[in-house]
Amino acid sequence: MNKVRKISSDDTAPAPARADYGPATVGVDWDDYEGHRTLAVNRAANDRLHMATRDVHHVSTFVDDFYGDALDGAWVPLNGSDAQAIDPAPSAAKNGVVRLTCGDDGTTTMAVNGCQLATELNWDASAGRLFGEFRIKVSAITNIVFFVGFTDSKALEMPFTQSGTTLTSNASDAVGFMFDTNSTTDDLFAVGVAANTDATHEDLGSAPVADTFIRLGVEVFADGTAKFYIDGVKTGDTMTSAITVATDLAATVAVFSETTTSHTLDVDYVRLEQSR
Repeated sequence: MNKVRKISSDDTAPAPARADYGPATVGVDWDDYEGHRTLAVNRAANDRLHMATRDVHHVSTFVDDFYGDALDGAWVPLNGSDAQAIDPAPSAAKNGVVRLTCGDDGTTTMAVNGCQLATELNWDASAGRLFGEFRIKVSAITNIVFFVGFTDSKALEMPFTQSGTTLTSNASDAVGFMFDTNSTTDDLFAVGVAANTDATHEDLGSAPVADTFIRLGVEVFADGTAKFYIDGVKTGDTMTSAITVATDLAATVAVFSETTTSHTLDVDYVRLEQSR
């Protein structure tokens, strides 16, 4: 007997809905939030084949699990000037992974030690909702800066850094997660900037674990608010004035080493959605 699971669009829904397919044969019925209606998700007992049909005239979706030996053409790979900072590239890791490798120069900046993966400027929240989830892991949680989310440039740039408790936004419009070990507290922070005006950033009270995957999700709405999810659970407060919703954005993962030791950041998958 088939079972049907109702998934609502409350604060805890977006990321768990994408990760939890339920029992062997499941129909998943969305609640029509922003036109999201998944018609069927079927899993054969031994095949684990998931087939989902979504109303594509309501929702634009891009998913990359990084299989193959080259990046999809949707991505813009970027790297700093140090020889160790090479373009992001797929690795031989199980399930498809792209690796970002930092430089190890004594000039510990994004321009020298940075590595970045960005899309084209195809994304915004003006039609109602923008969502991105990124499954990542870093080789170390010392002497490192990374950002995961959306920004207004597809050029090499760390959208945010922090020294002590002082946040610096290098982007004019961006929203997502920042981790900077120059911070007073080495935690993940929810950060946003709208037309060069910083939103109130928030210490989310937890840090990534070295060499351990974590899922980071950010959801932006047409009123400029944003919500943040760690491993599928809404975390922190809803951010107001998080971004200028009509600004064209790139989804991005950016990292650089703040020491003369190279670090790596692996991206297992990226899932992006926006209302049309």
